[in-house]
Amino acid sequence: MDAELRAARASRLGEWEMSPTAEVLFRAEEAVRRRREAELDELVACLTWCDRFASDPRDEPGHTPTRGEVLGGEKLVAIAGEGAPLVRDLSLLELGIALARHPVSVRAMCADALDLRHRLPRTWRHVMDGRAEAWVARRVASLSRTVPAARMSVVDAAVAEAIIGVSPSRVLEVAEASVIAADPEGHRARAAASRAKRYVGLGRADSTGMRTLIARLGTGDAVFVDAMVSRVADILAVQRAATGLPDLPRDTLRAEAMGWLARPAELMGLLVAHGADPADPTGDGCAEDNPFPPDEEWITREQRAERSRRGGPTPESDDTEPGPGPEDDTTVPTDVPGPAPATHIETEPDETDHEAGPEAPVTASPLALSEDVLDRLDARALSRLRPKAVLYVHLHESALDGTRTGSGVARIEGHGPVDVADLATLLRRHDLTIQPVIDNRETHAVDAYEHPTWMRERIHLRAPAEAFPHATRRGRSMDLDHPVPWVDPAHGGPPGQTTTESQPLSRTAHRARTHLGYTIAPTPAGTVWRSPHGLTRLLDTHGRTHTLTEGEAALLTTGQTDTDALLERALRRLVEECRDGGD
Repeated sequence: MDAELRAARASRLGEWEMSPTAEVLFRAEEAVRRRREAELDELVACLTWCDRFASDPRDEPGHTPTRGEVLGGEKLVAIAGEGAPLVRDLSLLELGIALARHPVSVRAMCADALDLRHRLPRTWRHVMDGRAEAWVARRVASLSRTVPAARMSVVDAAVAEAIIGVSPSRVLEVAEASVIAADPEGHRARAAASRAKRYVGLGRADSTGMRTLIARLGTGDAVFVDAMVSRVADILAVQRAATGLPDLPRDTLRAEAMGWLARPAELMGLLVAHGADPADPTGDGCAEDNPFPPDEEWITREQRAERSRRGGPTPESDDTEPGPGPEDDTTVPTDVPGPAPATHIETEPDETDHEAGPEAPVTASPLALSEDVLDRLDARALSRLRPKAVLYVHLHESALDGTRTGSGVARIEGHGPVDVADLATLLRRHDLTIQPVIDNRETHAVDAYEHPTWMRERIHLRAPAEAFPHATRRGRSMDLDHPVPWVDPAHGGPPGQTTTESQPLSRTAHRARTHLGYTIAPTPAGTVWRSPHGLTRLLDTHGRTHTLTEGEAALLTTGQTDTDALLERALRRLVEECRDGGD
């Protein structure tokens, strides 16, 4: 069957290769037209489906809600902007199966389609005529979703005029400008809310094990983080020079310095060892040719604060006006956090300086450490201050016993695949505690409805991804669904119904499975899903979704066929579809 499939593809490519140059252009134009028609058909399918499920199921004649349905059943929700109709939230999952889309993706497509038809009618008309790209129109619908319905005509008029024959980037610029013009108050409120959002996140790991750290901070915090990164980078540069190591680019040093910020105990030791001058690890001020000269005024203020805390006199200031220090830097924004509250320390007057007036209260630096704290920062204390984390590393036994060619590949949850040889680099500077390996070949069961923590761990290690057709979600926070509906033992349910064979589902998919009549059938090849309206899909043991006919599903669930025969039938059907498409 592989040969037939390759032959069908080769025949299709041959038609293009044998076409005259002018015909190639004509066929390319036809391809654009067919693509736009296909994208329009998807949007129309979304609209038709939403129209079919725009009524509240609780208002239908003869409907008697159950307690479970009230808690988790279907509800009418607003997925689009103001003025668009509501839709039953759980109904969208079955449409997603038909469109081979994740439930979140199909919800977004339905929202865009509803906004285009009800809030952007002129733009929608151009999409239906095939004169505009559907994805550009969908982006406009998403951008303008918060605009009140009464002001959407401003956005629709501007976009409808620009969307034909204008580059997508310019169309989106027009859309953004028209959204501001249509709803200036709302735009200012959204801008203020955006400025208030702060977060720190990690980007996806690349194939070399590098990740991007993304942070959205207040300006003051960002300035101080950047300053600390620069200071640690200065120290690392001096250390490399002192030990004869080659220089590194400044950006590389700053990236390493950022890693030091994640280890505050070690960072504290590094900063204390180098004092105010990165090039003077002894702190005696004898470093020569220091490429990073310290801020003398800052050092003087720190010395005065330290002496005040110890109860001794502070050095008298000279008559010259001090230069700008960190708190006098006019480039620091106004939202930089102010100094710590002033700490007035009562001291006895120094006998050698009876004529000196009383010292003014000294503001203690929030970074200054007293001698007793420094004394306690020995190696044992620093090790106890290290943060704790749990790292999940997935390895095949052949990657460790030498039976696999090469070093093998490990998968780290939340990070991605890494070379086994790189694990030592990843785990350096850490105290490791190895937990026992969990053998998922064993099946365990409990009598309760809830899954205990140890069982959730086993289920996640066996099935880390959502077990719904075309779903892509991964993680430990999903619901766990009983393959066979759980029955309370008080009402005749057997013991041991909750097992490690449960499957992870998002909350929405779990509600749909519970209340809409989805059925599943475990098979050696995977799980066969049947939707309320008869769609059948095989979610195989590798997390891939396959389309099945009803007959194929019946053969598979009754054990009358095996996986190889099923795949052969699917390939034959695919070849036939390719042939039909080439006619």
